[in-house]
Amino acid sequence: MKKVEIGELFKSLERLGFDQNEIFSTQTIKIIQRDWKEIVGDFFGDQSYPAEVKENRLVVMCKHSMISQEMEFQKMAILQKLTDKKLPTNISKIVLKTGIVPNSKRSSS
Repeated sequence: MKKVEIGELFKSLERLGFDQNEIFSTQTIKIIQRDWKEIVGDFFGDQSYPAEVKENRLVVMCKHSMISQEMEFQKMAILQKLTDKKLPTNISKIVLKTGIVPNSKRSSS
C-alpha cells in the first residue's frame, strides 16, 4: 500500500468537492457530542447539547435560559477541556442558545 501524505489526501478531497475546514468541523462536533457529559458533567449534559461548530465557535443549545445562564459561568472551564482534547478544530468561543435539546430527559411534572 502506498503511503499518502496528509496534504495529498486533502488536495484529493478538495478536487472531489470536500472542504478541509468543513471536514474538521464535522469531526470536531462529533467528538464533542460523544464526550459532552464528560466535558460538562451529567447535569449540564442532560440539559444542553453541542449543536454545531462554525468559525471556531461551538454553539450549545440549552433546554432553559437558566441553564444558559449557569453554563455562562462554566465557559472558560469548558473551553479548557476542549483545548485539552486536541480537537481537529480549535474552539475559541462558546455561544449558548436556548432551544430544543435532543435526547434530553423530560422533567416529570
